[in-house]
Amino acid sequence: MTRHRIAYGLAFVGAASLLVAVGWWWVVFRTLIGSALLSVPAAVPCLAQNSDLCVLAQALCTSNHWLGIRHYDTALFWAGAAISIASVVPILSRRTGSAGRTA
Repeated sequence: MTRHRIAYGLAFVGAASLLVAVGWWWVVFRTLIGSALLSVPAAVPCLAQNSDLCVLAQALCTSNHWLGIRHYDTALFWAGAAISIASVVPILSRRTGSAGRTA
């Protein structure tokens, strides 16, 4: 497997992790946003942090949705972000490394 394929594979895994994290966050927080207990701007930081407001909001979350999930963990978001960033390094290094070469 080449570095190029590994980098794009990591980019795919990172992007998929971020999408799953956003979906998981939405499942947990949408009922609170829909009932006006929490605004969208107040809930968005809960994607990446566990502030007191986020913990309180999750405590108020009921499992009355089809998945029954009541808690969101930021670890998936941060793992997806780290994998996505790590995937960009080999791609950029290849582009900048080949730009300096002359034929």
